[in-house]
Amino acid sequence: MLQILVGILGNWFVLMIILRFILQAVNADYYNPFSQIIVKSTNSILKPIRMIIPKHKIDLDFASILVAFLMSAIVITSQMYLIGLVQIPMIFIIKLSVLQVIRLILDFYFYSILIVSLSSWIAPLFSHSALVFLNQILQPLSNYLRRFLPFLTIGRVDLSFMVITFIILFIRNMVPALYIL
Repeated sequence: MLQILVGILGNWFVLMIILRFILQAVNADYYNPFSQIIVKSTNSILKPIRMIIPKHKIDLDFASILVAFLMSAIVITSQMYLIGLVQIPMIFIIKLSVLQVIRLILDFYFYSILIVSLSSWIAPLFSHSALVFLNQILQPLSNYLRRFLPFLTIGRVDLSFMVITFIILFIRNMVPALYIL
């Protein structure tokens, strides 16, 4: 039971740190309430790390990625310790933490696309701050895909989210180790 609780809370915080990186990468609205929640909940751990690892020239915050991998490794180590595995090779923990971060990113994008797609069918003109937040994160990815595959937009129907979902499902099926964790 404690192992599950550590996994849920730890992965939630790792996801918050990953979202902080994504928010900065896509230049999302800083004043959105959901952006503020992410920034304020991760600021206490990222501020000291940023003094050591400054921002990159292209404005990417690699300190948040490093913290996400470290937090993921801590969560995995804690879970292993709670089930009785005390001596775990470090390379194994590093591999698991990389797979865990990739899994969290894929799951976040998959469920975000699902939420945005369903909300556009149910209430197409509804504009909630959560939907604006998700759209700001998803639009750069779909715009990038539409630039290389312009036939994805047929009239008012945009198929880019469907293609992104297929790509995510393909990656999830090709790398089954992502979902063994």
